[in-house]
Amino acid sequence: MNPNSTVKIYAEFTFRVLNNETWDLNPQILTSLDDPNTNPTNLIIDANPSSFKGNKSHVNVTYTITSKGNTKGVYALFLYYCGLSPLVVGFNESEVSPAIYDKFFTASYMCPAGSEYMPDMNIIGFSGIVSKNITINANNTTTVTSVNQLGELPNSPLKQLKVGVKLSEIKCRKDFILVTKNEDNSPACVTPSTALKLIERGWTKETITNTKNNDPFGITALVIYHPHLGCLGPCPPNDFYLKINSNSSAYLMGYNICDGNSCAKNDTISVLLPINKILSPDYATVWLPVDLQWKYGDTVQIQVKVASTPDSKTAKLIDLGESKIVP
Repeated sequence: MNPNSTVKIYAEFTFRVLNNETWDLNPQILTSLDDPNTNPTNLIIDANPSSFKGNKSHVNVTYTITSKGNTKGVYALFLYYCGLSPLVVGFNESEVSPAIYDKFFTASYMCPAGSEYMPDMNIIGFSGIVSKNITINANNTTTVTSVNQLGELPNSPLKQLKVGVKLSEIKCRKDFILVTKNEDNSPACVTPSTALKLIERGWTKETITNTKNNDPFGITALVIYHPHLGCLGPCPPNDFYLKINSNSSAYLMGYNICDGNSCAKNDTISVLLPINKILSPDYATVWLPVDLQWKYGDTVQIQVKVASTPDSKTAKLIDLGESKIVP
């Protein structure tokens, strides 16, 4: 980040098990990794909200970092639970000694065991700050391997609607999709897994924008992880399956699902997809290969080949974008 500036980091906390336990956030900026007990007076960090209860699946938090004066240096940033990340202020990554980065990369932490109620945190956006992945080369220099500038979060869907944005053109941040409430057609941005639950409960009829490419069928799909440990039989064939339906008559003719390292592919199927109904939602279950090394919480890219007839002549490849594997 630049000196004398204010930046924001947007995070989403996801609860796997809900309860009324209160979670307090105490983010800190420390002078260095070697001096963890000092806080620089010219760098301030706040979290909004600073605490929340685990009584809903998703909570959004905005971290605000304010740099005063001509601040320059490498500081240790603590956001949540365990571990420190380098926060570079006023320098390019090449101006920082590789030894400093190496200390962060190789640091060991005695992290306490977390309970099943502890939420997972995911960074979903930045404003005024850039996240970079850096590697230390054999010649003791640094190389930027990737730059992640997610950008500032858009306004809430209700705010977009109030300023004149059409319902079909409302934008959600990365990994979220747009749904509307059946009672009053009010919009909301939710995760794909939440969208499926809202459809099952009759809260919403369908998703409005859930694909990167044009989807004439209104496909909704998720990868489910459901291990069958200790199953006495008969047992399902595998731990992962595709849960999928559509808003109109369609046949699933194939899929290509990748996590960046491995892919599950099939182009030899023909499955009639259930129609998405409000009062009695139904989904097709398509079991995925047995040798997948994925786990709960991994992000996968879902592409499906769908046709209006039970053959591949009219098949269309639809990119459903990224989705997290859910239980």
